[in-house]
Amino acid sequence: MKTTHRNYSEENGDFNRLAHFFTSNRTNRRTHTTWCLGRLVDWKYGLYPNKRAFVNFCEENASLWFDGFGELAGFVVCESGDATFSILTLDGYRFLYEEMMLWAMETWKGHITSDSRFSTEITEYQDWEMKILERYGFRVDTSFFTRRFDLTGELVPRYPLEPSFQIVDMESRPDFRAQSILRANAFQKKDNLTEEELDERIKYFNYSMRGPVYTLACGRGRSLASGCEALINSRPRSRFERVCT
Repeated sequence: MKTTHRNYSEENGDFNRLAHFFTSNRTNRRTHTTWCLGRLVDWKYGLYPNKRAFVNFCEENASLWFDGFGELAGFVVCESGDATFSILTLDGYRFLYEEMMLWAMETWKGHITSDSRFSTEITEYQDWEMKILERYGFRVDTSFFTRRFDLTGELVPRYPLEPSFQIVDMESRPDFRAQSILRANAFQKKDNLTEEELDERIKYFNYSMRGPVYTLACGRGRSLASGCEALINSRPRSRFERVCT
């Protein structure tokens, strides 16, 4: 079947189109991708410094493939404007993977820097995709595991916290200053932030804790020692991201 592709377009309603890719009931998307609806929302609305460097970030970092009837068959997305890309297809269009991969490597070759190279994520069920990647020189660099929890049943006993520690959420106790300090230390090994750096992080990184993002943290007093975010998905599900200590 003939397929076509074009860059992501806000004017054409592509965000809703990609969101429907995750919310439709046609198949289980999670076996053949590490992405979820919450991650897509974060890609569009997150105001990270590398994203603000692009005038049209979404348009320049995603392309959609359509089948002969004009229906979405898959898409390739660059999450952070760097050399990491992700390819998602419907079950019947996995044969497009190689074409989409080559397009991404040619189009985004300018994203490679002196200390980076192309990388992508696949799941344990993607043997077809793994063989294609290996044929073009990709090798396994890191493996990670996910765990699922059913919160509709009886909960397991809660792990006891150390004395004086408590779990809080950012909506009832919006201490974004402490959260920014925690994330800078956990993700970037930064122990000291200037007031200017703190103000910028609070302005862009914590502009909204509603909608698809729900933030929890564990700390003692006014300091936060660990945290995570639940990216709310559909029917209803959530994916925990940015787990840090």
